[in-house]
Amino acid sequence: MENEFDPTTLARREDPQTSHDAASSMDGKLEHQHQQILTVLKQNQQPLTAEQIGTLIGYSVWRRMSELERKKQITKSGLQHKNKSGRMANQYVLL
Repeated sequence: MENEFDPTTLARREDPQTSHDAASSMDGKLEHQHQQILTVLKQNQQPLTAEQIGTLIGYSVWRRMSELERKKQITKSGLQHKNKSGRMANQYVLL
């Protein structure tokens, strides 16, 4: 699989330089994070929120979810679950 890293999609043109630097630092890490999320969803075989996935992986993954949706690897299940904050959050499944 070719490397699909594109720092321009991780930081907007109007974002500060620190955001662009952070986006560039993701080179090589982004695909690994995507694979970890997909593995968690596959292993659990049930819809999970970004918070639930992040808890299992050990770091926040909410920014990665829309990337995986755009790549048509995951989708919102139509179900929601209450996060620790008390807010309802979408649950995701593999496509």
